[in-house]
Order: sequence, then structure tokens, then C-alpha cells
Amino acid sequence: MSRILLHICCGPCATYPVTRLREEGFEVTGFWYNPNVHPFSEHQRRLEAMQALSQAVDLPLIVPPGYQMLHFLRQVVNKEGDRCLYCFRLRLSQTAALARE
Repeated sequence: MSRILLHICCGPCATYPVTRLREEGFEVTGFWYNPNVHPFSEHQRRLEAMQALSQAVDLPLIVPPGYQMLHFLRQVVNKEGDRCLYCFRLRLSQTAALARE
């Protein structure tokens, strides 16, 4: 069985891809890394929902420690037009780096 590390932004968005990848024969591990989510209470609410889904569907989940919103904001200040591109690049590059490990 092939293994895959899947970046997950939230529980509802993970439901279909996890199911589909498993149907395709992948052993899926989730990676929840979202320094772009603000305020902190929303970040925590989404994380808790993802952790509940992870337990419900027996999905291994990697969650790096901390809340890196300040780093994210420093990178996008005065670059609001490129914010989404930076956000995708940041989250997917972190996922790729972890997958390489």
C-alpha cells in the first residue's frame, strides 16, 4: 500500500479526499498546518473539529505545535493581492518538506 501525506485545511474539506484516497489504496496521513486562520479562536475551533474527524475515521494526524499567524501576516503585509498564492505555497511547501522526511 502506498502512503500519502495530505494537507488538510479543515475537517469538512478532508472528508471526501481521505475517503477517495483510501478507496484508491492509499494509506493516508493528515497534516494540519494553517497559520493563515485568524482569529486564534477560529484556528482552535477548526483544529478541534479536525481532531474529532481524525478520531472518527481513524486518520493519523500530524499537527505542528504553535500558532504561526504573526509569521504569516509579516509575509503578506502590503502584498494583499498575492496573499492567496503565498498562503498556498507556504502550506504546501511545509507539507512537501514533512513528506520528504
